[in-house]
Amino acid sequence: MLRLYRRHRVSCPHTSERFRRCACPIYVEGSLAGEPVRKSLDLTSWKAASDLIARWNASGEIGTARTEIPDLREAVTKFISDAEARNLEAESVKKIRDAVERTFLGYCERKGFRVFRRLDVDAIREFRNELARDYAPTSARGRLGYVRAFLRFAAESGWIKTNPALAVKAPWRRRSETRPVRRSESDPPEGRSFYAVCSLRARPGPWPGGVIG
Repeated sequence: MLRLYRRHRVSCPHTSERFRRCACPIYVEGSLAGEPVRKSLDLTSWKAASDLIARWNASGEIGTARTEIPDLREAVTKFISDAEARNLEAESVKKIRDAVERTFLGYCERKGFRVFRRLDVDAIREFRNELARDYAPTSARGRLGYVRAFLRFAAESGWIKTNPALAVKAPWRRRSETRPVRRSESDPPEGRSFYAVCSLRARPGPWPGGVIG
């Protein structure tokens, strides 16, 4: 519990710690979330001091005012505005709108997610699964990357403590597996024939074995 009190100057005729109508400095003492405090607030207005302590209590931390957290739609709008303010290429902003505003926000609204506290790792993982079903791996990775950037923006803004998308792996594009043809006695006859044909030197006259192709 935190308590406000006023420490009067020698020149002040008042003595009550709770007197509100003088210009003597206001102090706070007590504890919040197990952290003790006893210090000057550098304020003389009782109302301003009361408002500051109310913000500390709301945030649960001494010296920290609670951040007003926007809902997801408002946060996406702020993210896109930030991208435009950074003078990103129009094509990049268009991709951000498509990935974050249309795809991700659409997913959140279908699921009933309107605030950040509903977005945990499982929610982002399910979104990744939808991307994997609806898009090619490269496109899905790109869209998930923009969502990671959005959630990083939210964390840096103080709206969330951690970025849940960091724990979600993106879809991976498998490399096409082509079996190499080796020149050895264990190769099938067609393999040896292929190398035999490729190793022929260009010379006039008919090709052995007939026309190639």
